[in-house]
Amino acid sequence: MLLAINWGVPEIVGMTIGCLIIACAFIIGLMFLLGFITFKNTFARPKVRTPEAHPLRSVLCPHGNEYAEKLEAAEKAFEEIPFEWISVQSEDGLKLSARYYKSEGAEKTVIGMHGFASNAVRDFALIAPHYLEKGYNVLLPSERGHGESEGRYTGLGVLESKDIKVWVSEIIKIAPGTEIFIHGISIGATAAALSVSDALPNAVKGIIVDSAFTRIWDVMCFQIKELYKLTPFPILHIAEVFSKRLLKMGFHRERTIESVRQAEAPMLFIHGGKDKLAPVYMCEALYNACTAPKAKFIAESAGYAEALMTETESYIAAVDEFMSDPAPKADEAPKADEAPKADEAPKAETAEIGEAAESVEAAEEVTADEGAEGAE
Repeated sequence: MLLAINWGVPEIVGMTIGCLIIACAFIIGLMFLLGFITFKNTFARPKVRTPEAHPLRSVLCPHGNEYAEKLEAAEKAFEEIPFEWISVQSEDGLKLSARYYKSEGAEKTVIGMHGFASNAVRDFALIAPHYLEKGYNVLLPSERGHGESEGRYTGLGVLESKDIKVWVSEIIKIAPGTEIFIHGISIGATAAALSVSDALPNAVKGIIVDSAFTRIWDVMCFQIKELYKLTPFPILHIAEVFSKRLLKMGFHRERTIESVRQAEAPMLFIHGGKDKLAPVYMCEALYNACTAPKAKFIAESAGYAEALMTETESYIAAVDEFMSDPAPKADEAPKADEAPKADEAPKAETAEIGEAAESVEAAEEVTADEGAEGAE
């Protein structure tokens, strides 16, 4: 027997409001869950051990399969070169480890900072042996949250920038008198660029940044659109809440552009012309903002962090020229063929590119604070 329910208007209104409250609570809970997942997948110690397994590999590294054998052979040969492990303690108490390749009578030492979910052997296999042939010392750290180093989280270059300073101090101790060059790729490049915001020791004679980005926010906008097919708001804002609480860092505050404005050591900017994660106009913005002696090399056909792989000889030639004379005049810097300028950035057709473009435009404003407000 069915029971007849006689609802009046108050009951119907009350039920509707209750359903709306439950629906809103569910949506808010879902957004917080997606925000936490985004934070964890971005900052937690990477489970992806090789770039081949990255879900965005085909988008970010279009030439990966083409040069796989070349890179694999270089890695295998590089693994045969003897080294010693050294370790230091980070400012926040983590044990960080690095491979140290010592050359007798070395006058230069290169610190190589690798990319996200990668390792130093892989990222520097095509150039570290060249450094050794030149008679340089080479230090290849495993960045925090990677490999042999401690840490539950990576800092996408922000926390690693502080670790660079610790490694520089260690090199000054174990290889006194050598000129130090910092060579970063991917988040290692962003770390290298951010490290100049505080005065580095005079022993640091040059900084090479390969595929640095302007802000964490800019690259995360791209990833959330491509990987999750979602819009940045409000997921990235929620992910930033977790980042501020657990890592004490936001996505907007640490701007690479502001850091390179304070650079004193000469800088070489390297980038892939087909980079989709950190489009080439980010490199142009960083190059234009840098007030120190600077040079630039654009590998036109390369995707994200592919310049060394796709144009190895030209890449090494640009690096050698820079390291032999790390204070080139601006008009003598290696130039890209038809490389877009910062004010010629492609029109923003998606949310993530729009944010990145605003970041570049902000770099042209009179003050960084005004630029930040425009970007956000």
